[in-house]
Amino acid sequence: MNAQPYNHPFKDYPDLSSLLLQKGMLGEAADIEQHLKDVGYQRLSAYWKPFMSGGNIQASIEDVWHTYCFDRKLRLCILDAIERIEVAVRSKLVHVFCKKYDECGYAYLYPENFDLKKRSKWLAWCTKIGKETRRNNSELVREFRSKYSNQLLPMWTACELMSFGATVTLFEIVEKKIQQQVSHDLQVKSPEVLLSWLKLLNDVRNACAHQNRVWNRTWQRQPMLPRNSASWHCAFNNTTSEWELPSLLPPASPSFSTNQTGIVLTICRQLLKQVASASNWKQRLFNVFDEPRFSIVPTGKMGLPPHWREHPLWQ
Repeated sequence: MNAQPYNHPFKDYPDLSSLLLQKGMLGEAADIEQHLKDVGYQRLSAYWKPFMSGGNIQASIEDVWHTYCFDRKLRLCILDAIERIEVAVRSKLVHVFCKKYDECGYAYLYPENFDLKKRSKWLAWCTKIGKETRRNNSELVREFRSKYSNQLLPMWTACELMSFGATVTLFEIVEKKIQQQVSHDLQVKSPEVLLSWLKLLNDVRNACAHQNRVWNRTWQRQPMLPRNSASWHCAFNNTTSEWELPSLLPPASPSFSTNQTGIVLTICRQLLKQVASASNWKQRLFNVFDEPRFSIVPTGKMGLPPHWREHPLWQ
């Protein structure tokens, strides 16, 4: 297909409102205009597209706005989970690394303390940490520099400046035994599985932080699931109304679609069991789904199977 130059003229809010009414959206023009003023046509368009059929919008502005609000609340809930997971993983990872290599906090500057096959990644990671340390002027850094002459921070201090992406890279470049210890502490069967989870959560965290749509999104990065782990591959038996473990391993397919947001929520649930066992995150998530105004939201587009709340992984 030959691409054409973009030539759509600017439209003011009343014109955009009229356009949506012509496309079948139900509601008052003033309400449509107000919501367009609040978030913009382009952003809101992602939330009426699931209601489109044959080029027409088969929903009201209220339905579209409630879908937008559902996505916003879901994003905040996911961000809360990922924040707890990020802090816990970073804390465990730095502690295990420093316990093995560090007496003064600077073992991270030496490539021999990392997976030698990942030396180029270590160099990029270490360079980034150094740049962040030198340009950062937070209270943490000012306090350190007021006491010590070192230009670089010890690892247990520098880690507080790391992004989630830098934490994921650190997990990827440390030696296998350190990865295994952290994975074991998080009750994940293999470092490869945990690394794939962390990479996905970093993508999701970035999307949430930039207020991008997440509720019905298809994620390019798919997580690995624990090999030969039956609990990830249960099937719902409609006769008994129960989730049943597969009779054979490895099973044919997972319970949750591995490229949609349902798997993200399930991974968060599993990791939070280990890092924040007293958290009421699961119930707060359920409360978002249970708000009456969100009943219009087609949550089937999230890769969550029917009866997912009763799944063994959610208990």
